[in-house]
Amino acid sequence: MDEVNEGTSVDVMAEGYIQRRGPQLAMAAITVMAATLLSRVFGLVREQVMAGFFGAQMQIDAYRVAFILPNLFRMLLADAAIGAAFIPVFTSYLTKGEREEAWRAGSTIINLMVLGLCFFLGLGMIFAPQFIRVLAPGFAEKVQTFQLTLLLTRIMFPAVLFMALSGLVMGILNSYDHFAAPAISPVLWNTTIIVSIVLLASRLGVVSLALGITVGSLVQFVFQLPFLKGKGARYSFILDWRHPGVKQVGLLLLPVMLTLGTTDINTIVDTRFASTLVTGSVATLGYAIRLWHLPLGLFAIAISTVLFPTFSRQVAREDIRGFKEALSAGIRSIFLIMIPAAVGLMVLSVPIIRLIFEHGKFLARDTLLTASPLFYYSVGLMAAGGLHLVNRAFYSLKDSVTPMLVAGLSIVVNYFGDWFLMIYLPVFARLIGISAVFPWLGYAHGGIALSTSMVCFFNFLILLEILRRKLKGVEGRRMLVSLAKISLASVALGFVAFYGWKLTALALDSSVVGQILSLGVGISLGLLVYLGAALLFRIEEIQTVQELVLVKLREKR
Repeated sequence: MDEVNEGTSVDVMAEGYIQRRGPQLAMAAITVMAATLLSRVFGLVREQVMAGFFGAQMQIDAYRVAFILPNLFRMLLADAAIGAAFIPVFTSYLTKGEREEAWRAGSTIINLMVLGLCFFLGLGMIFAPQFIRVLAPGFAEKVQTFQLTLLLTRIMFPAVLFMALSGLVMGILNSYDHFAAPAISPVLWNTTIIVSIVLLASRLGVVSLALGITVGSLVQFVFQLPFLKGKGARYSFILDWRHPGVKQVGLLLLPVMLTLGTTDINTIVDTRFASTLVTGSVATLGYAIRLWHLPLGLFAIAISTVLFPTFSRQVAREDIRGFKEALSAGIRSIFLIMIPAAVGLMVLSVPIIRLIFEHGKFLARDTLLTASPLFYYSVGLMAAGGLHLVNRAFYSLKDSVTPMLVAGLSIVVNYFGDWFLMIYLPVFARLIGISAVFPWLGYAHGGIALSTSMVCFFNFLILLEILRRKLKGVEGRRMLVSLAKISLASVALGFVAFYGWKLTALALDSSVVGQILSLGVGISLGLLVYLGAALLFRIEEIQTVQELVLVKLREKR
């Protein structure tokens, strides 16, 4: 992002980026991470409640498929797509002091989005049966599962409008550097779903979950509205088709829709393959990806959320030096957390899932079914985190075509990866003998998760290389040095965490308290070893964090 040479020291960084924006961005990131941590904890509780009430059986298979279609509409027609196209344009007007023009364009975009969504939601409700047959062909022979999926889909479709509006309000608030309310609003969403399940599941079954999602989406949108006050919000019901800002968003929108929608398109591909496997495959892929999203959302997405408006301002001011510097610092910071998190999830996948989910109708068999995709999803955690940031770097440069083209290629990679690995991962696991020691690592739907990780690496590395050429360097040597040091420290973490858990678990009983203690010992020992190795290897990002803290403390004096 900035024009710093690859050999730039931490001290120079502190004089430049840290002194200019570092402390403010660090505090913003901490605020977002704290709010995101709270929302992720509630999200985890939601998944626990779902697992306890419904297990990993037919009802959750139906729900996972039913939620894909509304979520895809939300992603493609509004929320992240509108936000990613909207924030650079809206922020550009604000940076130039043209508040009235910013809101004239913003009002038009909001109104067009609502009208478009209402039309497409109507089509979705009508043609839901056809969509479900495409999403999960394996359900065609399971009549009860198909009918339940159709009912849940139609109940959740209205939630799309509220999710979309919530996402757009989030984008506006982020443009004003307000991150806390959008980050914490998912807590209300999750809470509403939990309450709905607890109160209504005995009478309505999994329908209570669908109702909770629709009502929770409305609550999440309404919660953010009061925070627009004091931001100079000037919404009006206008349709100014010819406004330059509207045209800019329009040009960015289609490529961004296709790029960000790739995740959901790949999910559809994954679901199609998983629906042909044993009952519970779709459900356990969903449980695994929720755990995978915990570190991803807590840190990587938080960093991307905070840096995105900063990127847009730097581009508007033509501060390419600051842009490159922020990009490099962001990616290295993501490595610092995502790599050890991935190793921890891989070596402790079974005890983590057993502790969190193995209650009520969620059985030991379901734990192993979930551990397989969690292990293989974790392989790509680092790349997934970096991809979030790199995509936003392109959008800030108002280049949405390049990510779209790479994302389009990734759909092809994912399709053939799913097909190949679903068939041959179990074969390979048997050949090398890993199935005999860890049987769950040879499950077919683990191959689907591994394909997702491959796609993350494919996207991230290609886009980073294109950015390197476009910006004439992105401090690549610095990133590789950090990557090597962090990887070595993470290997040490994994070894100590696994055996710390294993030996402690053997000495304790299998009660919930025993599980908490053994996991706590393993994780604590692993983190201590990682921190020690980070200091021993002089990992630069640890020093950068120290610089940020020291600068902030000096400011308070």
